[in-house]
Formats: sequence, structure tokens, C-alpha cells
Amino acid sequence: MVCIVHNFRQNKIIETIKRYQKFEKYIQQVIDILPEGYLELSDSMVKSVIRRYNTLRQTNNFVLKGLLARDDAIEKAQQDLADLTKRKTDEMLAYNSSIAALHSRLDRCFQNKVRQEEEVIRKKHFIREQCQLYGQLELAIQNLIEKCNVGKKKPKSLLHQLSVIEEYLLERESIYNISLNPVSCRSRSPAM
Repeated sequence: MVCIVHNFRQNKIIETIKRYQKFEKYIQQVIDILPEGYLELSDSMVKSVIRRYNTLRQTNNFVLKGLLARDDAIEKAQQDLADLTKRKTDEMLAYNSSIAALHSRLDRCFQNKVRQEEEVIRKKHFIREQCQLYGQLELAIQNLIEKCNVGKKKPKSLLHQLSVIEEYLLERESIYNISLNPVSCRSRSPAM
């Protein structure tokens, strides 16, 4: 039975060797195409290639881990950038809305100011006309007072001046009426 186990083991080993021979051939082909001085000088070139492969595989794994870590960092940074961009865009929209409201308010204030300036101009024009009219009336009153009070003292107050003018005009009207009806006045005169 030992023999059978031994034969079985031997067959197993031979199969394994056959299976791995293709890899040995592949490694030998790799060694043949490598430039000189690429591998360390050692007793077995196959072991050097395998060590070189292990070193490159470890380096590759290290680089892949670094890339994955950086990829995660880039993804997080992009998310942070997207969040910041959204927040700043929202702030900018809020500021623009605020600016638009303030601009609208400024326009209303400007329109109100223009209306008030127009009103002030109208009032100034009205006051100027009133002052001009007042000046003309005052001049006319002074002229009438001079005609009414020839040689007399001029009254100081406006009310007194107007009463003097009224008496003068009534006297003139009476004289005018008498001049229109001289007969009726003469017939009355003797009867008196």
C-alpha cells in the first residue's frame, strides 16, 4: 500500500510539474527577451524574474491603493466643490434678488423724487404768479391812492387804503350817473 501511495504521490508531482512547465517556458521566454543588466546577477535567472515580478506586483498594489485613496479624496473634493458651488449660487441668487428689490425701490424713490420736484416747480411757478399778481395789485392800489388822495396824507394800512379807494369810486360812479341824467338832477335841485 505504501507503494500505491508513493506511486500516487509521484503521479501527482509529475502532473504538477507538467502543469508548471508551461510557466517555466513562459518565464524562460521572458528572460530571453529582457535587455542585459535588467535583472540582478544571481545563480537563478528564474528566481530573479519571480522576485522582480513580486516586487512589481507589490508596487502595483501600493500604487492602486494610493490611486483608490486619491480617487476617494477627489470624489469627496468634487462633492465639497459641488456643495460649495450650490451654496454660493444660492447666495448669489439671494443677493441678486435683494439687489433687484433695492433697485426697484430706488426706481420708485427716483420717480417719487421726480414727482416732488415737478410739484415744487409747479408751486414755485404758482407762487411767482401770485407774487407778481400781488405786486401788480399793490401797484394798482398805490396808483389809485395817489389819484384818490391828491394832496392828502396816504393811509398806511391796506384796509384803510381800500376804503379810501371805495369812497373815491363811489363818488366817481355818482358823478357819472349824474352826468348821464342831468335833467333829473336839475329838476330835483330846485325842489330842494
